[in-house]
Amino acid sequence: WHNLSGRYYVGQGAARGDTIATREKWTTGWGTVGVYQEATRFQRYLWKYGKRKEMFANFVVNSKRNGLNFPEGFFAQNRPDDVVTREDYLGARWLAKPANLYDADIPVCGAASFLFTTAERARDMKQKPVYVLGHTSTQPAARSLLHTLEEEEAAAASTGRKLTEAAGIAAKDYSFENMYDGYGMFHVIHLEGLGGYAGIRKGDALDFFEHEDITNEGPHPISPSGGNIGSGRTRFWLHIDSIQQIQGRAGARQITGVKPEIGVDGANFPQSFHGLVWGATPG
Repeated sequence: WHNLSGRYYVGQGAARGDTIATREKWTTGWGTVGVYQEATRFQRYLWKYGKRKEMFANFVVNSKRNGLNFPEGFFAQNRPDDVVTREDYLGARWLAKPANLYDADIPVCGAASFLFTTAERARDMKQKPVYVLGHTSTQPAARSLLHTLEEEEAAAASTGRKLTEAAGIAAKDYSFENMYDGYGMFHVIHLEGLGGYAGIRKGDALDFFEHEDITNEGPHPISPSGGNIGSGRTRFWLHIDSIQQIQGRAGARQITGVKPEIGVDGANFPQSFHGLVWGATPG
């Protein structure tokens, strides 16, 4: 990633200046995804399932907590005292209603590398090997430039089916999940699309966040990495955490409420997703 200025697209076209006067002010200034898209789908979700924005608070608080326990993360390194409470979330300034400041991640600079080899060669490595049980991607067509909530829900459900089929498991077999959260609402759609992690189905996530233990000490950890919201936008924290959780090397983030044997994660938006299933054994 290359956000040295602390904001996106600073070197491209109209975005190079401090203000944008052309029609790009409606898109580039917010980034290519755009908080307005997030807000539109977020509002649609709340209306469709009869939920309240307040029910999303515990997810953000938990993600921020986990992110502060990720030593390489932006907030752990630069704002270690930046603990976010439920009251902080509910009182944060709007980006575009109903999405507020804490519903989004923050641009950072970072890089990661991963070593892939055969199970036979990994057997004698210093670290405990973690196995790729399955992987998939989803790239459905859209009716317009912006995907609707229903299109994203359908794409997430397709991804969820393909992930379990590839790994030869059922959604109930996941020990934990590290789905993508560039905007917090993305995580909800991904999570519900898994098809039954912790019994969560379409429209259930906010109730689960509000009433169940979603911490790493609980029986159904939600985003134990802290994701992009907790550590800054990279799209690789979730992979690192999934591997370290299964290896028992996650430190203060280590899952303790359940034995972390099978984890699912992936990056990008619900409508264009690339996912992995990780396991403690070859399957």
